[in-house]
Amino acid sequence: MNKLVSILCLVVLVASCSNKNVSTKQKQLATIDSIEKILYKKAATEAINIKDGDVAVHAYMAFVDSFPNDSLALNYLFKAGEVANAIKHHTDAITYFDRFVKFYPTHTKAPAALFLQAFICENNLSRLGQASTIYTQVINQYPKTQFAKDAEACINNLGKSPDELIKEFEEKNKKMNQ
Repeated sequence: MNKLVSILCLVVLVASCSNKNVSTKQKQLATIDSIEKILYKKAATEAINIKDGDVAVHAYMAFVDSFPNDSLALNYLFKAGEVANAIKHHTDAITYFDRFVKFYPTHTKAPAALFLQAFICENNLSRLGQASTIYTQVINQYPKTQFAKDAEACINNLGKSPDELIKEFEEKNKKMNQ
């Protein structure tokens, strides 16, 4: 964490002292690049810690808010959702994924963003009714995707314990083998 904060401070210091022609966008991209190098290097061997994740999410969202029409904004918005979820800021993750779907409904990642909202509601927040509603949206809005098929399976298994799922699976196998 200290290394990440040190690099972030160094990037901010260099950016503030550098040539005035360096744009805010370039400064933000440099900051994100520095953060990601550390974050993803650590993620290869350990879970993302909350402080590092917060720094990354803040950097992503600062870029998204400053440059919403930039082609990189949609990727950073999605990454903000992923990182927020990884550091167990589930409500924030849902907000970022929801924003993604609202602003980029035809993007190839939109079905995943919508599905992840439902998945987080179901598995991390125990909001089964909300999860069911969002899974149904996935099916209705993106019917030809794998996420629609997965959403249907999730609805069919919503609220079931692992033991119940195993029992159902065993019964299906029994019937198929007869």
